[in-house]
Amino acid sequence: MNRRAWGVWLLASVALALGLFHGALWGSRLLAPLDLAPALLAEYRWMDPEHSGIPANHYVIDQLTYDLPLQHTVYQAWRRGEVPWWDPYTFGGRPLLADAHVNGTDPVRLLCYALLPFAPAYNWTLILHWALSGAGLLVLLRRWGFSVTSSVGLALAGQCAGYHALFFGHPWNTGAFLYYPWLWVAWDVWLAERRRWAWPAAGLAVAGIFYAGNLQSHAYLVVFALVFVIGYGGRSASAWRRVLPLVAGTGALGALLAAPVLVAQVEFYRLSVRPVPVPLAPVAWLSGLASLTAFHPWALGTFRSLDLSKVFGQTGLGFALYLGSAAMALALPGAVRGRARAPRPEIWRTALGLVLAYLLILSTPLQALLYTRAAGLGVLGGLVLAALGIEVLRAETAARRGWGLGLGALALGTTLVLNLTAFVVYPRLLPRVLARFQQEAAGRSALSAAPALREFQARNLPREISVRNPETVLATLGLLAVAGLCLWPDWRRRPGVWPALLVLNLAPVALFYGRFLPNHPLRMWELLLAGGPEQRRVAAELAGTPHRLREVAPTVYDQVFPNCLGHLAGVRVLHGYSALVPRSFLTLPPAEQEAWAARVADATYTTPEPGRPVGRFDPPRPDRGPAAFQWQGAAPRAFRVEMVSLNEQRVTLEPGPAGTLLWTDTAYPGWRTELDGRPVPLRPVIPCFSELEVPASVTPAVLTLRYRPTGWPFTGGLAVLAALACAAGGVAATVRGRRRPATAA
Repeated sequence: MNRRAWGVWLLASVALALGLFHGALWGSRLLAPLDLAPALLAEYRWMDPEHSGIPANHYVIDQLTYDLPLQHTVYQAWRRGEVPWWDPYTFGGRPLLADAHVNGTDPVRLLCYALLPFAPAYNWTLILHWALSGAGLLVLLRRWGFSVTSSVGLALAGQCAGYHALFFGHPWNTGAFLYYPWLWVAWDVWLAERRRWAWPAAGLAVAGIFYAGNLQSHAYLVVFALVFVIGYGGRSASAWRRVLPLVAGTGALGALLAAPVLVAQVEFYRLSVRPVPVPLAPVAWLSGLASLTAFHPWALGTFRSLDLSKVFGQTGLGFALYLGSAAMALALPGAVRGRARAPRPEIWRTALGLVLAYLLILSTPLQALLYTRAAGLGVLGGLVLAALGIEVLRAETAARRGWGLGLGALALGTTLVLNLTAFVVYPRLLPRVLARFQQEAAGRSALSAAPALREFQARNLPREISVRNPETVLATLGLLAVAGLCLWPDWRRRPGVWPALLVLNLAPVALFYGRFLPNHPLRMWELLLAGGPEQRRVAAELAGTPHRLREVAPTVYDQVFPNCLGHLAGVRVLHGYSALVPRSFLTLPPAEQEAWAARVADATYTTPEPGRPVGRFDPPRPDRGPAAFQWQGAAPRAFRVEMVSLNEQRVTLEPGPAGTLLWTDTAYPGWRTELDGRPVPLRPVIPCFSELEVPASVTPAVLTLRYRPTGWPFTGGLAVLAALACAAGGVAATVRGRRRPATAA
């Protein structure tokens, strides 16, 4: 890797970061969709009473109501020296770090949380995901001898790719995929050069993927490994004998390094109630074909308009694979003729296999399990194919008229059709579209209280897909430029042509990325954290206590604490939001919920109709104790809850008779109970609670409940042993490397 490549990439990345992230770099802004609160959440309009109701990007609402509040809790826990194993604020209690969507064990995040205040730490976690993704791609492309121009230009496009934009608010995806180029490098180095450091490096990359990702993204590692084995094994039995032990061995090493989180994640998956998948759209199997709109992804609409990807049951299909229109066009000759220009054929086979694997996932029922989040595989393969495509065109002196005319026709035809649709056809359909949205607003869908947003989406489609959007113009120019290089080979050898083409390729990618990512003034975060009148009213009664809140509202966005926002106020709720849900009060049938509601909820907040900014709050009754603990016995026995933290609760029982203490937090393995320092069995009871027997006592007794994941000491020991093995391998490789020159001399 030469210094010139690093220098150019670093300068370009700094310039891009200043343009994309600006105030978030120095902490005056937060990379979170804070404007969604006053725009879409009925109980948060106080944040901006004059808001138009049209947010900058409603696609990333999960980042506001899930990721941001959970990260605030995780940050506070780590900073006070407490491992955030348990979440007491949602679902009546549930595992926190085992829900790997939280990204709470991501090495990049842990570093930022250790060094920075919350807002800069939150920002820099996401910024470093972006930057390290590009660094890995640069190393990968330079590893195989691609030019500085190609490597830097494509690495920059890769770190701004549509995939990273669409899943910007899903840090477990971007956090995990940044390790894939480094893993590919390590595997390739071992197979090509037998460098000893490659094994520990690959093991660490695998562990990074596990620590940063979740069970779904772990499955992408399996797909990547399969494609790699097939690509590097080819038809040679001896090659397979070299590849399989490498992939299996480093995979096992990474799994051991990540054992503390992997075991907890698997346990959570096994014990969770997973929502039944939404039935696939009738034409869902065409999603792979529709992804080919990545040459010009505005053809299906965007997050600021109607998105025709929803016809296939997806969102942003073209953008998920988007690397820039010129790069997508260059990937074609890379796929067709790149084998001859690749440093080794297995590199071309693996790159092509990654793209085909992603398209296969979207064209089969696998899409219901792996989603378009697997697009990171296709992006990685597509970048390598684009680099090979550049080499193909550079090496050939003859015109490629078929490619050139085809790309030119694709660019001009797509532009013509989209602009005719925008300015001639769609205006005639607009009244019907608006009427459809008005019908939706009359119902009780999640966005029924956002008619302004729906109308904006409908009216904004012509602007998004036509020449009024500079992104579409630049994308068309990128396709035409590649077509020109195919038709006129003399252009390929002119100075500055390839850098100009790669800048043209980057422009629409970076513009879309900048528009998509949320970036709002820090003042809005301070308002959200402080809470409004209703949040403060409820928090004054419930925050810092074992009391739990039940919300009754028409939709989730009508709640006073939607999804996980109760974390910000320190209020425990019986609802929540997670891909994996423990067997808890919220998973009971409606009839059972009503039967248990009075016993498990201390307070209730009722919003009778959609869009109301104020509901009815029924606070805890002063004549009854917290619903979390209930004494059951022939004679009463007084007790009080002394302390509640993330992973520990302490109850003091006054002297009295024997009986049973019912604990109505969510029952889950890993809780240990002690009464005056002696272990007491904790047993699950129907429907989803726990209980323990308390003996009679003539003195006060202290009950302590502590949570640690099942098998924690053992899995931690495995990780330590694996880390020692990696360190030993690294030292051995270093020593051997230092001895080589002396031996040669």
